[in-house]
Amino acid sequence: MKNAIRAAPLTSLFIGVALFATIRTITSLVPGPSLASRPGFEEAVAALASYDPTTFVVVSPPEQTEALDRLPMHLPASDALPAKLALLTRWSSFVTLGPRGTTLKGLGAELERRSFGDVELVRYDNPSGERVIFDLARDLDQVTVTLEGETSITCNLRESDGLHCPGRPSWNRVGPAQLTVNGGAWPGTWAHPVTGHDLKIALPELQLSDTIVLEAALDDGVARNGAPVELELQAGPLVRKYTRSAAQGVLAARFPTTPGSHAPVTLTLRTSADGQRHLAVRLRITARRQ
Repeated sequence: MKNAIRAAPLTSLFIGVALFATIRTITSLVPGPSLASRPGFEEAVAALASYDPTTFVVVSPPEQTEALDRLPMHLPASDALPAKLALLTRWSSFVTLGPRGTTLKGLGAELERRSFGDVELVRYDNPSGERVIFDLARDLDQVTVTLEGETSITCNLRESDGLHCPGRPSWNRVGPAQLTVNGGAWPGTWAHPVTGHDLKIALPELQLSDTIVLEAALDDGVARNGAPVELELQAGPLVRKYTRSAAQGVLAARFPTTPGSHAPVTLTLRTSADGQRHLAVRLRITARRQ
């Protein structure tokens, strides 16, 4: 008769712990149900339709391509939150769409949490504390760009890098750009001025709120030399002029407006010498959170 082999109590404990850890590891590698297949997903997507296009949607967890494809077309969305503050400030609020208990760290205050079966919508305030009504980078397709001089040119050639002016060099455009400012990346809207012309960016007539925020910067590589750039911001009859001198850094200005008023808004850029005036701007209409 063979003797039974018995493990020592301590050995049995080690085996048990190892087995438990192995099971937990295997279980964690098995993907859960996709977000789009969870109960309540369709109802949550229907609720998203009521949000305006200044809301950015983040699906959670990442790599939920099917869920992204089924969101309302008017809402900007991704499976990741924009990392740069300059990008965050384009949106009034952020909404996460994910399983129950989903949170996004590093955002503003949680404003609303809505449950639909196994799916939740969580809306967060913008970290800047301001609601963004209009953002030039985000809403570029709403503006009209003209180059005014002896003759006027409507810059309506839409390409992947923005609005180009017919018959003009490729640098004479208004569109997305990333400059190097104070040694770091500075995303904005390229708006290179032209000698002897006014480059005008006209916004649609919107309901104004508390402030128009304007920022302008030259790329570090050309900032220390060359002519200054004049920026003229007009809201209805009110006009303010600013100068981006040939120096590193960001010109920042806040133009107070009357909440509820309607007025055309135009940003005009001009310079006496356009050589290497690699300029980008940020332009937003914002409302303070109540």
